[in-house]
Amino acid sequence: MTLSFQITPRTALPRRNSGGFTLIELLTVLGVFSVLLGFSVLSLNGSLDNYRISSTAAQVQSDLSYAAQYASKSNAAVFFRFYRYRTDRDGRYRTWFRAYQLLQRDSSSGDMVPLGKVRFFEKGIVLHPDSQFSNLLERPILSPGESDPAIPIGFRNYETRSRAYEFCELRLNPDGSTSLEKDRSWSIALIFENQANDFRLPDSARVLVINSITAATRIY
Repeated sequence: MTLSFQITPRTALPRRNSGGFTLIELLTVLGVFSVLLGFSVLSLNGSLDNYRISSTAAQVQSDLSYAAQYASKSNAAVFFRFYRYRTDRDGRYRTWFRAYQLLQRDSSSGDMVPLGKVRFFEKGIVLHPDSQFSNLLERPILSPGESDPAIPIGFRNYETRSRAYEFCELRLNPDGSTSLEKDRSWSIALIFENQANDFRLPDSARVLVINSITAATRIY
């Protein structure tokens, strides 16, 4: 018996291109990715800055409202003080208003008694020094006396309690009035420290307009 086999030729499969991406293609993809990443970081930083300055403004607004309520409740005036002191940030001495505190005068000793700790603005946030935006700073800028408290001031990477500061204050009276002149509106503008030398109001600024009669505030 004779066996016969028929061999059918196999059809050659097409060869896959195993070369992958070329160097130019990889560089193009990396370049696009870097640009997109850069835009994302800038957008994130802007969002964080907006949140920080908005939350600082909201805190000042809340504390002004609390001060008015506490003055009425305690039947004694509350002093809302903005503090200005020197720092050595970035090796350059700067003096900006960057903190505040609520105080009352002790009826026996006459000393100013803090109603809680000093509240510092978020890092890098200060009051705009130009009075056209922060006209509250047109009021007298005072130096502390012996009846005023020392406050914690950071200097050369350590913190000490000191009276090496100046302050601008407004008084909230028990009857709901304030010490502000009634014939004008009053405001303070919160900005970032690196914008403090600009003679304009940055887009990121938050302005608090203070009612001279009731100390109620609105944020813009």
